[in-house]
Order: sequence, then C-alpha cells, then structure tokens
Amino acid sequence: ELARKKRGIFKETAFWQAEVRTDDFGKAKVEFTLPDNLTTWQTETLGITRDTKVGVSYLEFITKKELMVVPLKPRFIVPGDTFYIGGQIFNQSRDTQRITLKFDSQTLKLLDQPLQKITLKPDETQTLYFQVEAPAGFEKGEHHFILSAKTNGLEDTVEQVISITRNNTYEVTATCNYTTQKETREYVFLPDNIVKDKGAINIKSSATLAVFLSDALNYLLQFPYGCSEQIASRLNAIAIVKKGLNLPNLVDKFQLEKIKDREGNEYTIDEVVEIGLAKIYNNQKSDGGFSYWKYGESSFYCTLDVVDTLNNLSQAGYEINENSLQKAADYLYRRITTDYNLCRNKNTVILTAYTLFNLPNFTKDGALREKIISITNDKLFINEQISNSSLSYLAILLTKGNFSSYLKNKVFQILENRIDIDSRGAFLETNKNFLWYYYETPIKNTALLLKALASDERDIKVLDKVVRWLLNSRQKDGAWGSTQNTSAVIDAFTDFLKWRRETESDFTMELQINNHKKGEYHFYKETILDQFSKEVSLKDLKFNELNVVKFLKENLNNLPNNLYYDMSLKYFLPVEQISPRDEGFSIEREYYRVEDEDNENPLKEAKVGDVLRAHLKITVPAARNFAIVEDFIPAGFEIVNLELETEQKSLLLREKDKPEYDYYYWRYHDRTLRPDFKELHDDRAFLFKERLSPGVYEFDYYVRALTKGKFTHLPAVVSEMYFPENFGRTPGGYFEIK
Repeated sequence: ELARKKRGIFKETAFWQAEVRTDDFGKAKVEFTLPDNLTTWQTETLGITRDTKVGVSYLEFITKKELMVVPLKPRFIVPGDTFYIGGQIFNQSRDTQRITLKFDSQTLKLLDQPLQKITLKPDETQTLYFQVEAPAGFEKGEHHFILSAKTNGLEDTVEQVISITRNNTYEVTATCNYTTQKETREYVFLPDNIVKDKGAINIKSSATLAVFLSDALNYLLQFPYGCSEQIASRLNAIAIVKKGLNLPNLVDKFQLEKIKDREGNEYTIDEVVEIGLAKIYNNQKSDGGFSYWKYGESSFYCTLDVVDTLNNLSQAGYEINENSLQKAADYLYRRITTDYNLCRNKNTVILTAYTLFNLPNFTKDGALREKIISITNDKLFINEQISNSSLSYLAILLTKGNFSSYLKNKVFQILENRIDIDSRGAFLETNKNFLWYYYETPIKNTALLLKALASDERDIKVLDKVVRWLLNSRQKDGAWGSTQNTSAVIDAFTDFLKWRRETESDFTMELQINNHKKGEYHFYKETILDQFSKEVSLKDLKFNELNVVKFLKENLNNLPNNLYYDMSLKYFLPVEQISPRDEGFSIEREYYRVEDEDNENPLKEAKVGDVLRAHLKITVPAARNFAIVEDFIPAGFEIVNLELETEQKSLLLREKDKPEYDYYYWRYHDRTLRPDFKELHDDRAFLFKERLSPGVYEFDYYVRALTKGKFTHLPAVVSEMYFPENFGRTPGGYFEIK
C-alpha cells in the first residue's frame, strides 16, 4: 500500500530537533516520518558531554522505489507561458517494464495527449515530456499537476506545484469616492486593442474608510523583500490596525490573501509577526541600534522606525523582547544627546522625541522636553526651516505630550497654512528642507497631516479634501507606492476612523453592471467594518462601448449614511507592446553567451543546459537614495548562485579573474554596480544600494536554461524604494528555450 501511495510532501530537511537526551548508557532513540522525497539522506548528530567534550557523527541512507518518476518543471511560471513538463522515469526493478506515464492537471492546459508509453530495461531511465500552457486568466497562487507512472504491479504517482509569478506590468485605471446619494454611476470603456481574456474590474464598497485598508495591508504582507524598515512597516501596520480598531483577528474584517514564503509555506498573521520580529532582532547591533540589512551598520533613522514598531506591537498585545526595545531606546537617547551632528539637527530632535515620548516607560524626557519647547519657540526655524514632515510630527507630539495649548495651536496654524490644493484634493508638499533620509514624500506628509488633525480632533474646512487627496494618490495595487507611504496612510486612516467612526450607519447597497444585479449588502452597526467585494472578468463586459456601473443605496435610518467605494480596472497589453520607461532612471537588459565578453550578440533563445550572462546597464542622471533593482528572469531559467560550491568552477574562476576593487580605478573607469545587499529569488534578482551617485552602472549575473518552452520575459525595473515615482523600466518580451 505504501508503494502505491501518492507522493506530494517534499522537504529539504526531513527532521530537526534541538535537544535529545541520552539514557545512562549514552544512547537515545529518535523516530520521525520521512517526507516523500526519493533521494539520499544524510543525518548529522552532534553530541556534547557534561564535561563539554563535543563529537559529531554522519550517516547516509537511501529512499527509493523499484519504479520512480521524477518531475522536471520550472521553478515558477508567468500566466500565458507555454512550456514542457518532464517525467524522468527510473526502472530499478530486475525486469523489463512496459510503463505508462499519465499527466493530469486541473489548472494547466495540456497541449499533448495525456498518456505516453515506453519500455525500460532494468536500471534504464528515460524522460518523457508533456507540452502545457499556463492559462492567462489564472494569475496568482499555484498550479498543481500529477504525474503517474504505472506498470504491472508497480506504480509511482507524484503531485507537484508550480508557483505563479504575477505579470505586474498591467495597466490600471482606478477611481474611488464616497457619497450620500441614493444612486451613483460610474462608466467603464474597454478598447479593442487590449488582451480580452485577461484582467477584470474589481469593485469594493463599505460604510467606512476601512474599505481602502485591505489592499494596503495585502501589499505590506506580501512585500517580497525584508530590510529592517520594510519588516517594521509590515508589522507596524498590523499592530496599528489591530490596536486602533480593536480587531483581535484582522482576517475577520479584511480580505487578506494567504501569506506564503518563497518555499510555499503558509503563515498566519501572528506567525508573520513572530518571524518578522526574529529577523528584526537579528539586525540589532551591539550598540543597541538596528541596521537595514544583517551585515550593515547601525542606522539612527532605521532604529527610530523599529522602536516605534516594537512599541506599537507591544500595545497591540504582542509579546516583544523588552530588553531589545530598551537597548534601542537607550541608543537613540544616547545618540541624540551626545552626537553633535544629531543634536544640532532640530528635525531629528523632533523625530526622536516623538518616538521616545510614545514609550510608556520612558523617563528621561526632561532634556528633550526643554529642547522641543526651545525649537517650537524658534520663529525662524518653525516658519522657514522645518520640514513639513517634522512639522506634522511636532503637532502630534505637542498634542499628546502634555505641552501647552499655546505651543500646539501655534504649530497647527503654521501647518494648516502650508496645505496646498490641487485637482485631487488638499495635501502637504515637501519643501526644500525635506527629510529624504527619513523617507519624506508628499503622501507621507499628507498622511501625517491627517493623523495630526485626528489626534487633536481638529475639523478643518479642507479635511474632506485631505482624505480625498490620499485616496486619489494610490497606486495600481491599492497601496501608496512604498512600504513607508503605505504604513503612514494606514496609521492615519486608522486614527481617522477612531475619531470619526460611523457606527450609526444603517443602509443597504445594491451593485448593478449594465442593469444586471451583481450583489447587495446590508451595512449596520454589526457589519460596520465589513466590505462588499465583487470581481467581474473583462470577458463579461462590453468592448468598444460604455459599461454602466450603478451603486443603489437605500437608507434604513434618518442619517445621510456615507457609502465608500473603490473601483479598479486592470487590463493587459500584449507583452511585446510593453514599452520602456525612463522616469528618473534608465535601464537596459540583455542576455549574452558567457564567452561574449564585448556584449556584441544579444540573445532571445537558448538550449536546455545553456548558461547565459544577464547584463544590466543603469543610467542615473541625478543622485538617488535607497535604490533597488528588480530583474525578472524567464520562467524556464534558474539563477546561478556563485556562492554555492556546487556551481560551475569555470564561472567562479571567471568572476575571480575580474580586477580587484581599486578606488581610483573605480572612480574613473569601472562602472560595475556593487550592491550593498543582494537577494536571488526563484523568479528575480534583487539589488539594493543605499546611495547612487550620477553615472552609468553595469551588473552581471548568470542564468541556466532548465525547461523547454516560450516564456514571458517581464521588464526589469530600477527605482527609489521610498520615491517610486523615480524609476526606469526595460521593455517586455519573450524568450524561447529549445
């Protein structure tokens, strides 16, 4: 029975246990269930005696079957790709076998016959292939497939998954609004030149601003990279919403996607917090500060972010390492009171006081309090030199920190006088003194403005326009362009919801598209934070004519009752029509053969087994901060990690033969990009550089062709992490592996 069992649980580590105690004779017994891998396993056992003698023992054993099938598949896939899935069949029996191999999948479209037959002699192996297509409309999650090899009395059935990398080079037209009217209409026009079998219109509605938090939370929870700030922004948003809206379980009210890591493991919100905290603690240095990445130096401004996050998590009911928080707080206080450059930076003093004054156990507020009062009374600084970001933080600090109402009102008056108005609403621009090193942007400033107004319950005339400007500034994914911006808006909206909570709303909403009812919902006290959501495929809409979307509202009380709604139309252009973009950067990408050192013959096709060199060329016209590069590879390739000893020695030698770093040579001749941090994912290479001076930079890495097929090659993108409007993008295209 076990020999016929379907295999589907595969692990790189079959078993791990931190501690095993031996008996009086020095022996111990450990039992565990092996996963479904058929391979050679190695056990490593470390022993330590009471007198600290240490020993290690290794043992190998093999798990196999007489008939085995090993799936050959890409590590990921992009919707629309056509490729081959292989089944490598091993006959390890003593007899010649007539074998039938069957392919089955509920999500992949099979372009071949589902059954193939071969004859294998003992100890022979052969690979059979099935051509499949990843449906364009299946845009996220995983594809599952089953390969089953059978012969007389022998069987091996394997279930495998292929993760889906979204094609994020889609176009989005979005609108959002809130209304008290009984009927509201929106219109959607679909031109003929877009891809008709991909994309959808997504409509969400709610009785509160909470409808706009789901996409923002999903953006942070699914963010693929993890420096200390990005992890802190993710955890901070969880803590703020959970604490601010008194929601023990966020999943109950917000439509959150499943949270998975690169290996496909699924996690709960609380597990995400636990894992994130462990990563953050790992980036704390001996002086108490936190670095952006594991091997970096302590960053004062990164530590401000982390301390704020740890405090919010603690107040939301999560258990944190209090010693870590105390060390970080001591680091901030020590630096702000003894470091000359930080002490004289009044903006930084405000940021530090804001963070430390929020800590419940902070008692050293005397010196900082005097500095804040002195800064607030400095007319030249307050009126002309302070950044808008610091001014907002100062307004919140003076509201919550037991300062005089005179100082508070003076700062709020200056803050309100700095508000600008445009066609999108009212906002707080960055001025000439903006704090790039603390991620200041107009979006973050406007979010801080809203948070300040909510903290003082200050109902100014343009309050609605401030909210509207933030709603109109969202990106196509429903977030606000960066982890910092998004976290700041979530924080502001949560405070605004607490202040202006519309708990007395009672109405029904009906959604119609082209006069066809698509759903309805009753919003009242018990469902006030609920969201109604409906996704309609483009295939179900009209092309080359107007589609009419109606929101019909019926009040069940005597109040006006706000209806908030959010509509986003996602559509795709054919990949070959995706054009390059130069918006503050430019980037070029080509693949070359390893021996083509002069980059003379760019490639659009390769053979299975070929190793190619990916070449990036980035032009930076002005100094940029916190720059990132995301280079997506075609799904039929894998990135060659030269840090692994098992990789090709010739490639390692080629890399080592490059000229050693020399400051003079690099300054005047070398254009190699040397990232501060690098991550190699299954589907992309990620590079981070804290600061890029103007110039031209080049970066090479290697990819290996694994799977036959025609694959989408998504554009490479370079951008500023906290100023994503500064970016560059290569064109899209296809790459064929034969």
